[in-house]
Amino acid sequence: MAQAPGWFADPYGRFQQRYHDGQSWTAHVADDGVRRVDPMGASPVVPFAQPQHTLTGAPTATGATAATAHGGAEAISRFLDSFGPHARVREAPSLHTALAGAGGTIAATGILIAIAGGDGGRGLAAVAGILLIAAGLALRLWLPHQRELRSAAVGIGVVGIVSIGAAIVGDNVDGAGGFLLVGLLFVAAWALPGFRGAPIMLGLGALSLVFALGSAASGSGEQSVGSLGVGSVGNYQGSVFLVAAAALLGLVYALDRAGFRGVGTSLVVAALVAAVVGAASTVSKLDDTGGTLLIVLVGLVVCIVGSHGERRATTWYGAAMASIGVVAFLVAAIGPSSQSEIATVAVFAGVILVVVPLVISGVRASRAASGPGGSDTDPASSAPLAPPRQ
Repeated sequence: MAQAPGWFADPYGRFQQRYHDGQSWTAHVADDGVRRVDPMGASPVVPFAQPQHTLTGAPTATGATAATAHGGAEAISRFLDSFGPHARVREAPSLHTALAGAGGTIAATGILIAIAGGDGGRGLAAVAGILLIAAGLALRLWLPHQRELRSAAVGIGVVGIVSIGAAIVGDNVDGAGGFLLVGLLFVAAWALPGFRGAPIMLGLGALSLVFALGSAASGSGEQSVGSLGVGSVGNYQGSVFLVAAAALLGLVYALDRAGFRGVGTSLVVAALVAAVVGAASTVSKLDDTGGTLLIVLVGLVVCIVGSHGERRATTWYGAAMASIGVVAFLVAAIGPSSQSEIATVAVFAGVILVVVPLVISGVRASRAASGPGGSDTDPASSAPLAPPRQ
């Protein structure tokens, strides 16, 4: 029996709903009432699922035109999909692969010390780096099904990239140029065959680029990866790190909404480290009310991104960071000098942190109870209320 045209639950599972034109499934899809075109299209195979109607009205030419206007976003989507399923799905943690990765890193460090240690110079460091990267690539390409060895190979490649970067920039390895070069090498390794798609490569690349910005802001190149530069980061640099953290978190949020949670996870750690460095620097300057407000804002962004992406640790870290920012702001604004004033600041900060979420929850509940009359919770609305969520 012929199927009546209409919107149904997506039988392929990629979106919430998909349009059936009466004869076949189409590429027109919708999430939370927002219509778009599936970049992967619809399979000619008709699934057996028979879902229920929710949306009304056939897809319009306007929707197709809007999808065409997002050609750049679709190109990015296709590029990220080329990394395989782990670009969208966070790989389950494994004790075996984690230990193997750490082992590969330690062993590669030992090899690097043996070859270029002492007065070996930049030439031997470059040679050692090339050999390590070659060894890592060989393990990744020749043993594609050995997960532990592939993980160890990534650790070996990380040490090799750092060694080559250090050899190229010499004494300026911890300056802006050094961090920039190492960051670009890591991103290239993540995008190219061999280490392609390895999350740590993208994460370390993003982190190195953040530190390049911090070093450029100071002009002194005093940070070091080992100490995270907290002791030498100035007040202006702290703001740079916080802004960089917010930018990375915004990118993670966008990736999560587009369904690329695996790629987003690669960037979360870099964003959190940048937030730690920026917050530690700004909190040490308790007379900077603007900086402390920036901590609060970045903490809220961390919390939102963690909650949206179902990252429990990230959510709690964001809440802790925002709380520290609120306390630091009150200390900077009030300047307590006695025990009673300190107690007042603590109580006031606690009340703010309890009352604000209550107000937000009340507003959301009120909007949800307002019904379909313009509420953004109405799943049958045909207006693009928000980007689709996967």
